[in-house]
Amino acid sequence: MAAVDFLIRADGSDELGLGHVNRCLLLAGELRALGCRTTLAVTDTSLARRFLEGAEVLFLPPDAGPEFLPPADIAVVDLYRYDAAFYRALGNISRKIAMFDDTAFIVPPGVGAVINTGPNVLPSQYPARVKAICGPAYLPIRPEFQRTRGGPEGQDAFLCLGASFLPAETARLARVALGACSCRIHVVSAATASELHRAGCPDSPRLLLHAVPAPLPQLIAASKFALCSAGSIFFEIAAMGVPACCCCLAENQRRISAALAELGAALSLGMFDEFTDSELAQSIIVLDTDPETRRRLSGRAASLCDGNGAQRLASELMAWRKEP
Repeated sequence: MAAVDFLIRADGSDELGLGHVNRCLLLAGELRALGCRTTLAVTDTSLARRFLEGAEVLFLPPDAGPEFLPPADIAVVDLYRYDAAFYRALGNISRKIAMFDDTAFIVPPGVGAVINTGPNVLPSQYPARVKAICGPAYLPIRPEFQRTRGGPEGQDAFLCLGASFLPAETARLARVALGACSCRIHVVSAATASELHRAGCPDSPRLLLHAVPAPLPQLIAASKFALCSAGSIFFEIAAMGVPACCCCLAENQRRISAALAELGAALSLGMFDEFTDSELAQSIIVLDTDPETRRRLSGRAASLCDGNGAQRLASELMAWRKEP
């Protein structure tokens, strides 16, 4: 296998969603635009195949190790893996290793740079031996979310928990939202309409169900507020200037959600199984009926990321590559 400048390793599935693959695809595009030979390697799943259709990707068999990867000057890892053996093996085919870390603050031996795009994250939270690239200014955002602007003055509501298959969770949010607000609600889910209905989603003309993939920017732009998870989808909504109420679907989102609330950039419900329907309904009522709250959240959320994160991140990695 021919050597490359950058090797980017990420995964996407019904369980993981597509946030890791999405940001790595955008990073790979920026590195290629800078003239770098770049390979994006992803475990072969049906969800990843659909999302990456037409993209330049190396699909890997399940549980593929570094022996399936090309030699690289720099390897960038976006997997929730912290075992030393994996990074030792990766170090045999790459000169330097960088890794994405959302909340664990663990840096395995052999990793020389860490990328954490979460809010309120400081380089000082990582060991001094590593280069820490921190903050949502480095968060890759898909171009279509930069080109389309929304705001707090829309007419509808938007509901999406990312690309993971979560019919029961989506149905719960849709059911409560239907009773708490009077506007139409665009519901985007990896589940089909019949799967959502079986999970308890009401059949209502005010609930407009859209299957993944859907025209997300257009649906978000039409909405005055959003209900979402505290993952990549939140930051895409934020970049468009639409206020949101977010919840955590995985432990790694707990810190992100708390930081967003602390910054006044979102209403935060916490972990999905820890808030009540009443608490959810109250947050929806605030977003639906309080224009000032929507404007405040919109402004603070939009200030977190300007859509140029992928370019900044690629430039930082290029500069790090030149360091000894």
